[in-house]
Amino acid sequence: MDLTQFLLLLKQYGPAVAVLLFLFYWFTKRIDNLLDRNAMIYEAHIQHLWETQQRLLVQVIGAQDSSQTAPTVDDLKKKALSDANAPRPSETGGKV
Repeated sequence: MDLTQFLLLLKQYGPAVAVLLFLFYWFTKRIDNLLDRNAMIYEAHIQHLWETQQRLLVQVIGAQDSSQTAPTVDDLKKKALSDANAPRPSETGGKV
């Protein structure tokens, strides 16, 4: 195929190809946005189900140590400082 035939084909079908490429790009972006939206909705549903399960378990069997949230680093630091400042039985003659 020589250059003149290619230019004639491009002139004849170029606008249609450009529109198809634009639609392909637009649909790809739209599908990506919908997938992100569905993922956020799904995660919110899972979070809600987990919270509901925790509330029901606490009502049925009571609060359990394993169901409590894990302490944060700040909580651990405060506990360590309070334990370090607390009097030891050896310092108070065996009495606390």
